[in-house]
Amino acid sequence: MIKRVVLLGPDPGNGSYSTYNYFRVCAAELAQSAKTIRVDALCPKVMDIEGLKVGPRAQVWTRNYIGWPLRLRRIKAEAYHMVDQGLAWYGQVLPKGARFVTVHDLINYLTYLGKLPFTPLSWRRTLVVQQCVAEIKKADYVFAISEFTASALMKYLDLQFRKITITPNCADVRFRPYSATGISEARAKLFGNCEYVIVCVGSNAEYKNRLGSLKVFRLLKKHLKGVQLHIVGGRASAMEAAFIKESGLKESVHYWGLLSVEELVSFYNGADALLVTSTYEGFGLPPLEAMQCGCPVVSTTCASLREVVGAAALTVDNPLEVETMAQYLVEVLRDGTLRLNLRSLGLRQASKFTIGRSMQGIVDTYQRLLV
Repeated sequence: MIKRVVLLGPDPGNGSYSTYNYFRVCAAELAQSAKTIRVDALCPKVMDIEGLKVGPRAQVWTRNYIGWPLRLRRIKAEAYHMVDQGLAWYGQVLPKGARFVTVHDLINYLTYLGKLPFTPLSWRRTLVVQQCVAEIKKADYVFAISEFTASALMKYLDLQFRKITITPNCADVRFRPYSATGISEARAKLFGNCEYVIVCVGSNAEYKNRLGSLKVFRLLKKHLKGVQLHIVGGRASAMEAAFIKESGLKESVHYWGLLSVEELVSFYNGADALLVTSTYEGFGLPPLEAMQCGCPVVSTTCASLREVVGAAALTVDNPLEVETMAQYLVEVLRDGTLRLNLRSLGLRQASKFTIGRSMQGIVDTYQRLLV
């Protein structure tokens, strides 16, 4: 008899875009790869959320915390796979069956423990995080998207390595390098006649450290007057806005909202470099996406970022080393040979992270435990 695994994802209106996209990729790939196991995918609401509204907050809350648990109780399968640590609470209402959880990071839990210097969680968020951690500990198997995340699971949740499979994340296959003509067209369309363009991709979450990127950019402006910084991921935080005003950077810093994959591909291709100043990442997709497009990367090596960029980026170990990162950007912008070298190294490094590699680890675990 063919065993059934139900892949459980987030509501697009109650989680990050990257989590929902990961769910969609898993749903498509696992259904094709798991030949001896039936994989079905379910989430509170299915939709293409690129640029679309997801509904009133009250409607999303009702759908997630009233309607969805009722649906979960009626599912019948041999196993259930929750694709994000923040969804592990689903396990409390699921029927009998094996539990799998993919863990991308432990940022919220480590913040709750006081191990990360971020704003304390609200009491509601704390309760959800505690519930999720309890379910992760009870899971039959856990998938970690990086070696760093696997190490954190063993250190802070006391999970044994035999219960963990590392299934590295991967960038969408649509991230690709353009031809020379395509690069020129993308640059002209997005950035006009700007002499130098640095991009930063990520939300204003504290661990993304976008303020650090602004500090690096302020130093860079002293060397190269014609440079602009384009930040993808939503409007400026109050702290960022204050820093921009104080530093006189208003005309040189531009914010963009959520972009479609193809728009982001054009951003990476049209830019001179991606700047990553994160202080923590469970994986870190932007540098991988950029390298897959042939865009040079200047990055910290915090948490999992060292695994992602390898030796294909100019890196610093300490995100406070803003002077070093600014100097690296000066070198990238002024040295054409260095840019070409980083482009080549980046494409080679990105080729190590494939959908096949990521999904095969999941399929192998399914088959080992269920068949």
